Amino acid sequence: MKKKSLFSLLILFVFPGMIYASEVSQIVLQTPPNELQMTNRQKQFAIGHIGMALYPDFSFGATYGQVDVYGWYANVMTDFGFRFSSDAKADENGCIEGEYPFYTGKKRTSYFALTGGGVVRLEIPSYRIPVFLMAGIGYGNRTVRYEMADGDWATWKTKSSPRSGLHWEMQAMTDYNDMAISIGISSVTNFKQSNFFELKLGFGYFL
Repeated sequence: MKKKSLFSLLILFVFPGMIYASEVSQIVLQTPPNELQMTNRQKQFAIGHIGMALYPDFSFGATYGQVDVYGWYANVMTDFGFRFSSDAKADENGCIEGEYPFYTGKKRTSYFALTGGGVVRLEIPSYRIPVFLMAGIGYGNRTVRYEMADGDWATWKTKSSPRSGLHWEMQAMTDYNDMAISIGISSVTNFKQSNFFELKLGFGYFL
């Protein structure tokens, strides 16, 4: 076959095919990812919390984690009253070694909890805003102290003061335009003594 014939074939078939393949590849590369690919990407989140017990007592904390379909998180809560013991130990009625001292009525609490757990995204039909369920366990410590007339403080063994024990929590979180909003409940549980429950509200961002 002559060179002119080969050159003619290249012009008629090979070159147009290369141009067409190049155009197709550009279209594929420029096609945006679908919604499922975008929602399944790994995202970090940071949330600030406020906790409230029924007494009422307040605490504050923060959460950091990562999630796509599954993930993890870590949380810390405290009321900034970092004193978990005192010299006098009272029972649930306020008696110390069988005697009831005079109390001034002043009360102080100390609460600290550190928790870690897992996150899972729930698939809710026809609900476009992602919803995540968070559950974790850790360590918690809460004490209640009352001031006595001599100026000393007595730690009470009340139903709302389990001292230290297992801390567990469950939360529901949503992602609305990269704004994280959560609500949940947590508890310090001392199986030999009592439980302490707290409602938690959180606001933050997906990073």
